[in-house]
Amino acid sequence: MRRETYTKFLAVAIASATTVGMVGVPGNENVNVKAEEVTTTANETTTKSEQTTTSDATNNKNIITGKCGNEVKYAYDEKTKEVRVTGKGEMWDGMYIQDIEDANKVIIEDGVTSIGGYNFLECHNEIKLEIPASVKEIHSDAFRDVTKVVFNTTMKEVHPYAFRYVDTVEFKADVVGFDDHSIYANKAIIHGEAQDLAKATFGSYSCDYVIADDNNKVNIKSKMLISADEKVVYSLAERESKDQMIIPDTVVKIQPYAFSNVDINEIKFGANVEEIGANAFYNCNINKLTLNKKIKSIGDLAFAYNQFKNVTVYTGTKFGDNVFDTKVTLKYTGKLKKMKTLLNSNINNGTVKANFNKISDVKNYEITIKQGKKTVKYKTTKNNYKFKIPASFKSGNFKVSVRGYKTVKNKKVYTKSSNTVILEKE
Repeated sequence: MRRETYTKFLAVAIASATTVGMVGVPGNENVNVKAEEVTTTANETTTKSEQTTTSDATNNKNIITGKCGNEVKYAYDEKTKEVRVTGKGEMWDGMYIQDIEDANKVIIEDGVTSIGGYNFLECHNEIKLEIPASVKEIHSDAFRDVTKVVFNTTMKEVHPYAFRYVDTVEFKADVVGFDDHSIYANKAIIHGEAQDLAKATFGSYSCDYVIADDNNKVNIKSKMLISADEKVVYSLAERESKDQMIIPDTVVKIQPYAFSNVDINEIKFGANVEEIGANAFYNCNINKLTLNKKIKSIGDLAFAYNQFKNVTVYTGTKFGDNVFDTKVTLKYTGKLKKMKTLLNSNINNGTVKANFNKISDVKNYEITIKQGKKTVKYKTTKNNYKFKIPASFKSGNFKVSVRGYKTVKNKKVYTKSSNTVILEKE
C-alpha cells in the first residue's frame, strides 16, 4: 500500500460469527469492515481515512466508501466504476485512495473546495472529470490519465503537475490561477480570457488551442492567441518553429510563458509593448532580438536559453532575475550612470560565483559583498568571477552586487549597481 506522508492502516476487522474480513477483499459477502488511518506529526495526531467496504450479493460488486477530508467523503461503485466525492470543505492531501484502479469517472460534487494531491493516482484507466464551481484549489499530482477535465469557474490556484496526461481540458471561465506545468494536455478549449493558459500548459509541447464559439474575449491574429482588444498576447496559437515573430503595435503586454519552447529565429517588438512576462521567450533559440524603448518590465528568465549574444536595452526598463543568459552583452544608449548589469550569483562549498552580463564599452567591474557593516570589494574584467567568502563573515546571509566603471578624465565613473543577490554562509 503506497503512501508518501501517512503511516500504515490500523485495521479493526468486524465480522459476524467466526468470519474475519479485510478491507477491500473480494468474495466476502455481507462483510462490513472499517479501517482508520492515523497520522502523527510533531504537533498533532490526525485521523485521515475511514474506509468501508460493503458487498452487493445480487451483483457481486462492492461499494467502497471512506473519508477524504474532515467533512468530505468518497464512494466507489465497482459496478458503475464511478468515484463520487461529497461533502463540504477541503480534501486531505496524500490519500492515495485505494481500490479504485478500474474507475473511469470521478464526480466531485458542489461543496468541495479543494482537491488534495495524490488522491486519485490509483486510477489507472482514463477518467472523465468535471470540476464544480465550489472547487478553488487543486494540489499537485491529484490526477493522471484524464480523458477530459472541465473547469466550470475561475480557479484560485492549481498547483504544478496537478493533472498529468490529459487528453482535453475545457475552461468555461477565464484561465487564471494556474501554476506552470499544472496541466499536461493535448487540447485546450477556451471560453474566456487566457491569462495563464501558456503557463498552465508549459511542457505540453503539442497542446492545440481551440476558441469556443461563445468566446468573445480571445482572438487568433498573426498565429497568436490574443485578447479581443489585441492588447494582450496569451500564447502562440500554433506552437511550431518560426523564422520571424513581429509583435503588433497594438500589443501592450505579453503573458508569462507565451512563446516558451518554440524555435524562433528573430523577435521584433511593436512600438507599444510595455510588459514581458516571466519565461515568455524561454528556450526559443532566438538569434536576434529587438526590444523597444517603452518596455517597462521584463520578468524572470524571460529570454533565458537563447542564442543571441548582444541586445540593446534601455535604462527605464526594470529587469527580473536571470532575464538573459550571462553570455549576452547589454548595449545601452544614454548616460553611463543610468546603466546597470544583471547579476546571477550562487555559492558552492564556500566559494561564491558571480556571473553577470557585460555592458558594451565597459571593461572593468566591481563586485561588492556586504554583511552588516562589513564590506569587501573585488575588481575584475571577467563576468564569471569566483571568490571565497571572507573569513571575517559570520554564518548567515550576506549580499552580493556588481557595477561597472570607466575612467573619464582621470576619474572613475560608475554604472548603477546591479540587482542584489542574497546568499548564505553556513
